[in-house]
Order: sequence, then structure tokens, then C-alpha cells
Amino acid sequence: MTNVQKALVQNLDKLRTAEIDLLRIKIESIGEVTLEDEAVIHEAMEIYNELTMDERGQVDHITLMAANRSLTAMQKAAASAVEALIFSIGDVSLKSADGINSSRKAYDALTPGSKIYVKNLQMLEDAEVLLDKMIKEQAEKDKAKEDAEKVDKLIKQIGTVNHDSGSAIREAREAYEDLSDEAKKYVERLDDLEDAEEEFENLGLRPETVTVIVIAAVAVVVLAAGAVVTIFVLKKRKKTA
Repeated sequence: MTNVQKALVQNLDKLRTAEIDLLRIKIESIGEVTLEDEAVIHEAMEIYNELTMDERGQVDHITLMAANRSLTAMQKAAASAVEALIFSIGDVSLKSADGINSSRKAYDALTPGSKIYVKNLQMLEDAEVLLDKMIKEQAEKDKAKEDAEKVDKLIKQIGTVNHDSGSAIREAREAYEDLSDEAKKYVERLDDLEDAEEEFENLGLRPETVTVIVIAAVAVVVLAAGAVVTIFVLKKRKKTA
């Protein structure tokens, strides 16, 4: 064996000895096992599993194995409690938000080693996705209702139909047509609007702009219906029926 090879072997032996000494220190630091010891026990088990059978005999493997069993039992118990919370969510509705949020917080609070024992995590994730979808749909529904209420108010403001109702009827109609299909479902006074339009038309007018065109001292009134009426006026003006 060359000097270089001997030096390499010596270095490897020193490294191995250092690993065994480190393992002894970690085992001695464990004490009464809690979930907070997860990292230490996990690191100790990784070193232990790399040792030969002879090297394992140089450490307190009994204490290490007992600590690892205790830790595993604690991890499973913590995971089981979270699984129970997730199962308790049941059928998802808008009222499920508290249960879903509690389950998520409980899962996130688990140690990494405990999380691997939670077998129904997918159920929680699916519930979160469904709840998010329901919340968005409800928000859209609420917005549609709010928009519809504004149109209903415009329709109500039309009041008794007369020759001056054109602009109010037109405003209500345009507001209704601008609604989304969903919002239109919540308009309660659509029949009132249609009745008002019919009544206004029966007056011989339509809810469009009536333009007065001044030619010298004579104004020609052009109605949307196509009728032309000549009247005398003193100045140029534009009137909305």
C-alpha cells in the first residue's frame, strides 16, 4: 500500500470515527422524545443506517430505536387528528369555510415527518378548490343581483307614463340591455318596463330623441316614427321626449 493510499485509509477511518462520535452525541441529546426531536432523530437514523453491523454495536442503538419508535407513534397520532378534521368537512358548501381553514392550518402545523402519514390530504385540497369556486360563483351572483336592483330602480322611477317619459324609459331599457345574462334573471320589473314602452308608444311616440331643427323662424320637428310637424319657434332648441 502506497503512502498516499495509507493516508487515504487513515482519513476515511477518521471520518468514520467522527460520524460514530456524532451519532453518540445525537443519541445522548434525545432524552424524553417529543415531536420537536424529529430532526435530531431523523439525522441520527440516517447516520446509523450507513454504519456496518460492527459499527452499530459501538453506539446505543437500543435507545435510538426506542426513540424512533416513540417518534413514529407521535407522528401518526398527530396525523390521525388532522385526518379526522379533514373527514369532518363532509359535503362542501359555503358554510364549510371554517372547517376547511381549520384543517389546512392543522395540516400546515404538522412536522414534515407527521405530514407523510396524512392519507386524505387530497380530500382537503379538493375541498379547498371547490370552496374557492363556490365563493367566486357567489360573488358573481351577488354582483348580478346588485346590478339588477339598479335597473329595477330605474324602471320604478318611470312612474306614470306621459309624453315626458321617453328619456326615463330609454335609460331603463339601455341599462337592462347592458346587464349580463345572469343579471337579467334577477330583474323583477321587466314587465313594468315593457308595459311602459307600450303605453308610451300608444301615445304616438317612441322613447327616442325628438330633434327640433330651426330653419329661420320655422322649426321642423322630426319624430322617430317618421312624422314631420312644422311649428313656429323663437330660437333653436333640442328636446328629449
